[in-house]
Amino acid sequence: MIVSKKICLILLVTFFSIQVYSQKIEFGLGGGVSHFKGDISPNFNPLQIGFGGNGLFRYNLSRSVSLRGQVLFTTYNSRDENTNDPFFTYRNASATGNLLEGSVIGEYNFLEKSKMTKKRDWTPYLFGGLGYSIIHNNSNPLGETERLSTPVLPYGVGVKFRFRGPFSVCAEFGTRYTMSDEMDLNYGKYYGKINSPTSTVIDSKIQYGDLTRKDQYYFTSITFTYTIFNVICPD
Repeated sequence: MIVSKKICLILLVTFFSIQVYSQKIEFGLGGGVSHFKGDISPNFNPLQIGFGGNGLFRYNLSRSVSLRGQVLFTTYNSRDENTNDPFFTYRNASATGNLLEGSVIGEYNFLEKSKMTKKRDWTPYLFGGLGYSIIHNNSNPLGETERLSTPVLPYGVGVKFRFRGPFSVCAEFGTRYTMSDEMDLNYGKYYGKINSPTSTVIDSKIQYGDLTRKDQYYFTSITFTYTIFNVICPD
């Protein structure tokens, strides 16, 4: 009898421990659009988009701080023909590809997400972290696909909404700063001098773009998450 009571007590404590612990855990899936910025597309252009999806595991360390692991897959593309710069329009180059990114990201929730109630069921947040991307570039002039990999620094802003029980949605805009200048194949290294009626200096600008800057890509996403055993407890 005493053993049975001990077993029941252990099971009860374990259940509530799991409940308290697991309400900090979230899983999510989402999708969005990407934008590329590099030698071929030196400025952010909302018309040049790729499409992708993401999955995440989030652990809420405290009311304000969350930590997440994320996997992201997306395509990207850029074209000189979509710019108003006459030098790049004359070059008329393009870059296309896809990438797979894994990252660990910290989040700061301004309105203390774990306290969200019917009176306040949303919070803006900032995020930043470290990641690594494997990139397949399809822009080789010989028609070949090239592969490269690079560390990335993801950072950005977002907002979270809890709309029903354990279900939430996050809208997010983030930048990925890479350590590579090869996402568009560093376009100039594959091409000789461009025939132009103007000077060699202008030819060089048409050919290479800005070789002093690393490539970047952006990802704007909508992600739906589910919190395990989500229980809103009074303070």
